[in-house]
Amino acid sequence: MKIVSKIILLITILGTFIIGQNDIDNAVKYSLNLDRDEVHNGEVVTLSAKLKIAKKFYVYSTHPEKSLSPTYIEWEDSSYFSKVGILQEPSPKTKYDPMFEMDIGYHTSQVQFKQDLKISDDIKPGAYKIKGTFVFQVCDPTKCIPHWDDFVVKLTVLEGDAVAKYITPVQSEFENIVGKVKAKSGTTDELDSIIEEGLFSFILFALSMGFLALLTPCVFPMIPITVSFFTK
Repeated sequence: MKIVSKIILLITILGTFIIGQNDIDNAVKYSLNLDRDEVHNGEVVTLSAKLKIAKKFYVYSTHPEKSLSPTYIEWEDSSYFSKVGILQEPSPKTKYDPMFEMDIGYHTSQVQFKQDLKISDDIKPGAYKIKGTFVFQVCDPTKCIPHWDDFVVKLTVLEGDAVAKYITPVQSEFENIVGKVKAKSGTTDELDSIIEEGLFSFILFALSMGFLALLTPCVFPMIPITVSFFTK
């Protein structure tokens, strides 16, 4: 009877985990489109990623200083286009994460990211494909699931000169986060002082940080499974 109870408990835990996994896998729907599919040599075209995010879920900001795992796009090497500037985003929501001692930027509900791409001056007129990988994390209060989604968008390069209004990109760099830079500097100084105190202090500090890492949300779903395994 005791064994049967444990089996039922394990099945319940696994079932809950699978259902939760399915929810988070389908928590974000998105589309990727160019602002126009006909361009001239030397023009800048904008790729937009429009995301719809389910309730209780969020995705991280594109800003490398506002996220533990920023949203970004990896581009396949190409001779007929190049990335211009940053992956633009609206102002993200922010919350302070005491575990990592930093402000985290994130988006909920709906968000649109934009990336400017410059068409090469040297390619011939014709049909082309732009290939890349959209990289982002979907999170809820207990866990995060990373996504690496390959995509292809098509465009046609026309004969003729570039149109002036399509030559200048919108945004070329991230904002300077002064507070975050100071926080980084303070953390580095604190670590240096601990190392200077001796090996024992450093080991104690490392063990403390390891224990705190066990309290991160990503670990929570594994606790019941681990406990049930060792209490068979």
